[in-house]
Amino acid sequence: MEFGISFFPNVGPEEKSGRDYWNEALSLVDLCDPLGFSHVRTVEHYFHPYGGYSPNPMVFLAAASQRSKTARVVTGAVLPAFNNPLKLAGEAGMLDAISGGRLDLGIARAFLPHEFERFGVDLDTSRARYEEGIAQIKALLGEENVSSSGQFHSFKNVTSLPRPTQQPHPPIWIASTANAETFEYAGRNGFHCMA
Repeated sequence: MEFGISFFPNVGPEEKSGRDYWNEALSLVDLCDPLGFSHVRTVEHYFHPYGGYSPNPMVFLAAASQRSKTARVVTGAVLPAFNNPLKLAGEAGMLDAISGGRLDLGIARAFLPHEFERFGVDLDTSRARYEEGIAQIKALLGEENVSSSGQFHSFKNVTSLPRPTQQPHPPIWIASTANAETFEYAGRNGFHCMA
């Protein structure tokens, strides 16, 4: 059995500053190697104390990867609904390089209505955006000269840089808590499940 540290901020400025929250989190990451923790994970959320201190998990995980030399860094998870897959693939390749090949790429559908509203994204498109984004990110990380004509994002002959350190790409995890369709999707596509 493995143990790790998961950060899901549920705090606002009236309770603690972002500086203080993440400094405390990094101090806990310092304990990973001495205590044998296998991973460090954080989420992507926006605009609300529930997760909002973590709009880009890769920023924190890049710092965490320098504080622990052994723990895997896990996006728990990034949200294709609000990100261009070209950007996510490039950031994932960069974090995999910075961490020395310790990235586990967790991807989630997104579910908070206030995030969809503020980004101007129709909540009814969440599954389609999610599945398209995952397919495009996987292709960009695992292949070169990738072309994709999607409903939300399209591109031609793109080689994402930097190339991932782990080949053919970092392990991909699908985040889900209750939706059977998502667990089935992960299994059909050979992804790991993060619940």
